[in-house]
Amino acid sequence: MVPSTGNRIPALDGLRGLAILGVIALHVSRVLPGAGSSGWGQVAQVGWIGVDLFFVLSGFLITGVLLDTRDRPGYYRRFYRNRVLRIFPLYYLMVAGVLFVAPSLLGTVHRPDESAERLSFLLYLPNWRMALNGGDWTKLHPMLSPFWSLAVEEQFYLIWPIVVFFARPRTLKVICATGIIGACAARVAALSLGVAPETVYVLTPFRFDALLVGAVLALAVRGHVRLEARLVTWAAVYFAALMCVRDLWMGELVFEDPFVMTIGYSAVAIAFGGLLYRVVTAAPESRVRRVCENRVLRGCGTISYGLYVFHVPVLSLTMRAIHSLEIAAAVGVAASFVVATLSWHLVEKQILRYRTGAAVREPIPSTSSAAA
Repeated sequence: MVPSTGNRIPALDGLRGLAILGVIALHVSRVLPGAGSSGWGQVAQVGWIGVDLFFVLSGFLITGVLLDTRDRPGYYRRFYRNRVLRIFPLYYLMVAGVLFVAPSLLGTVHRPDESAERLSFLLYLPNWRMALNGGDWTKLHPMLSPFWSLAVEEQFYLIWPIVVFFARPRTLKVICATGIIGACAARVAALSLGVAPETVYVLTPFRFDALLVGAVLALAVRGHVRLEARLVTWAAVYFAALMCVRDLWMGELVFEDPFVMTIGYSAVAIAFGGLLYRVVTAAPESRVRRVCENRVLRGCGTISYGLYVFHVPVLSLTMRAIHSLEIAAAVGVAASFVVATLSWHLVEKQILRYRTGAAVREPIPSTSSAAA
């Protein structure tokens, strides 16, 4: 397949929308007493896989950007400039507000580990700090707890451009395959050695498989890896079914389950990879494209970064301010959408005007072999 790098796939915003809605549903279900036993609450408990979908999408888009710009002048400068402009403003705005401004205004007592906490977030290392403290979630500020996944991606961005620059596509696909298998094997080894499940969940080397599944797809749509559409679809269906059977057997699909933490993470990544491949290779008028290009999903996807950054702090504030937890949760979700929408129009979109080159675009492969 020969990609056209000057186009954008609106359906990918729909996939982002699915991912962020899953994450928000999970966090809402955790603040409402008894929600986990309700029908929607049990579904929401699986929302953690939204992060895995984000990882697959990131691996796909970032690898695509790097492949398309590898032979151009300013390869590293352009890539990191665009990443900084996209990620840093909201991230550091929230870190500064939660860890520096709020404690000063509220006059909170200085905690012994406060400096270490601040430094870990400033350096994009909260997941490593948590891991080095035995996977203790309390080492992540509750309002910044989702930021561990942003740290995983930023750490990936530090090494992956170098790998893509020096490795030819043939070598790159071997590296991806080795990394996917290696991440799964590393999780098995870590758990067998007694490493805390939370550490395995947040530590970057253990999560490479989802990012690298996306990287393989980026190679595939550019003709560097040959993938049969039907085979990819059936693989996605198989692994999705495997996780559903596990869910029915266990009653819930939690990320701390040993099966999920070993084979499951890779299975989820492959299932989402199959969905992503189906979307990017489908004809524009296909059903999967129409579903993913739904206006609501695309709208959520457009503001997904702001939603991810703001929804936990906003929910925390509304839960403290409103006595009824159900009303507080509803107000918190609605307010999160308002804040994220304002952030997109007033902050993010204005900053993105300074990004350079075609590196921010998403490839559309030819649809000669696309499924209808």
